[in-house]
Amino acid sequence: MLTTLRERTSNGAAGDGASGDARLVVRDLSKTYPNGTAALAHVSFAARAGEVTVILGPNGSGKSTIVRCVVRLTDPDTGSITVGGRDIAALSGEGLRQARREIAVIFQNVSLVARRSALANVAAGCLGRKQGIETLFGLLPRDELSLATRLLERLSIVHLADQRADTLSGGQAQRVAVARALHQQPTVLLADEPVAALDPDASLEIMAVLQRLAREDGLAVVCVLHQMDIARKFADHVVGLRAGVVVIDERAARVDEKSLSSLYKRDA
Repeated sequence: MLTTLRERTSNGAAGDGASGDARLVVRDLSKTYPNGTAALAHVSFAARAGEVTVILGPNGSGKSTIVRCVVRLTDPDTGSITVGGRDIAALSGEGLRQARREIAVIFQNVSLVARRSALANVAAGCLGRKQGIETLFGLLPRDELSLATRLLERLSIVHLADQRADTLSGGQAQRVAVARALHQQPTVLLADEPVAALDPDASLEIMAVLQRLAREDGLAVVCVLHQMDIARKFADHVVGLRAGVVVIDERAARVDEKSLSSLYKRDA
């Protein structure tokens, strides 16, 4: 069986979501784009190991900007983003590259390499930590291919290992993307609307996979969603945004339907 983050961490804290072990801490994050759009205003929240944190809010509320800031595709104006004890917002160069290895991202558009197999796409998750002559020429080390195979087995799609990515269904492709993210060996897994393009059954399957990985590997899973029903089913922690401001930051069990619905009400 694939070694999990819980097993790799000698002090056992990685998988102890109940203890409140915060893997990702965002404090006072603000971002205004050059055109004057205020995307985020003093956003703060924490995502714990072993849990699924769901970020909800209407279009334009700042959800995807949070993801982009966390992985430094966009630089925040103010605030800190702490992963593994390091403030990513303050890093650059090799320090930033190392910190980014702690964070894997799954997007709505899975961005698999169409002509490569599912196995090769998963094994490409090693590229952030392993680069050399082999990888420079598109070859992947045997040990990384072996790990990729085990990940495909774990996600119940090892039978698709040799299948080209562009022949996979939406749900299959998203599972491959999840396996590729795991191959990076992160402590934080960001999923930006991972089920938006999937049918209802596939959506529930992918969310169940993400929840299981949070529990088994001690990952902090942060999932941007629109679907309130899915959020209520799978979230441990809910962060609700309106116009770049956090209006909900609560344990999921304490968030009622009225509060969630208010996120999407149009202002009079």
